[in-house]
Amino acid sequence: MSQLHIDRWMSEATALNPNEVGTPGMPLPVLFYEAGMAADFMETYWQPADDRPGLVETAAFLPLTVAEEIKSLAAAANTLNARMVLAAKDDPQAALMAQCRSVATLLSNTLRYVLDDGQTTRGDAAWEVIRQRDASLSSPAELAQLLADLAVLAEHEQATLTKLPSFKVELIATAATLAEELLLSGRVLGRNASADLSLRDRMLTLLARRVASVRRAARFLFRDSPEILRQATSRYERERQRRAAARAKEADGSNAAPADA
Repeated sequence: MSQLHIDRWMSEATALNPNEVGTPGMPLPVLFYEAGMAADFMETYWQPADDRPGLVETAAFLPLTVAEEIKSLAAAANTLNARMVLAAKDDPQAALMAQCRSVATLLSNTLRYVLDDGQTTRGDAAWEVIRQRDASLSSPAELAQLLADLAVLAEHEQATLTKLPSFKVELIATAATLAEELLLSGRVLGRNASADLSLRDRMLTLLARRVASVRRAARFLFRDSPEILRQATSRYERERQRRAAARAKEADGSNAAPADA
């Protein structure tokens, strides 16, 4: 059954221009959950009620079949992702990914600690850029870039980092070397897994377009019904924006000049 979903969308997915294909902007379980919520939202609010319009009003732009298409695309992408994970477990180069993730996590945690000292420096600005990029630890390209960025920042902050007795300076060179190895590796996840990864991201791109069309219609029709509209928006993105706003407010407060006595 899962293969039927993949076969259904194969032609449209492979026809996408590479520049049109995006990568997941959130954890996949969250993405699939929110896609299902969008499909359910369509079906729930398709017909109008006494106190609200229905999505049927936008049927010329957003047919009801989109709800079923969302579920089918999610099933296809989920199957491809599972294949990729299984292939990675059998791939000897998966060890390289595991090592890269371990080094990136260790270096990130250490840099976060030493830079979170209440002082605003160039290192803080660089760290903020890295943090906001929110690199995926499952994407070889993004992980390699993260390691390279962390190595450069750690080199700049070496004097501060070495104040921690447990910090090993060799970790900086290791991060830079692993970044190069990851970029030069021809098949980090294996040939089959790489093909599944590419196709998965194409399926996710088609899925994201349909979810976005549901949310666009919801913003138009339910602009005066915030409680209904909220059901169609991304809870993950709302929380992400809330945290970003809180961090910005905290940064503004810490950078504010003290009042004159």
